[in-house]
Amino acid sequence: MRQDSGDLFVMLSAISVYEMRRKTGTPMKKHPEDERYQNQFGSSLRALSDYLGLGIQIAAGFVFFVFAGYWADGQFGTSPFLLIAGVFMGMAGMVLVLMKTLKIANRKKQG
Repeated sequence: MRQDSGDLFVMLSAISVYEMRRKTGTPMKKHPEDERYQNQFGSSLRALSDYLGLGIQIAAGFVFFVFAGYWADGQFGTSPFLLIAGVFMGMAGMVLVLMKTLKIANRKKQG
């Protein structure tokens, strides 16, 4: 593959400028796009962690109440009534967590 002499000159001058800045400790200029992408990545990661935490909280609460109902059925011999009660308590807990999250999101949006 043959390169044009102008391309080679541009490439060598860019390498020499990079090497000179690296040796002298002069920082390279940052492009505004680089900072924009870092801000987008950071905000995306924060949003992901918020939603992941919410999902884990909902799932853990639901599973806790279902297993508590299952365990209570085994202890008292009331199968499947306490399991069903645990399912409904788990769903009520999910609704409460979602309502709390929506209330906080609305406050952030308004103020």
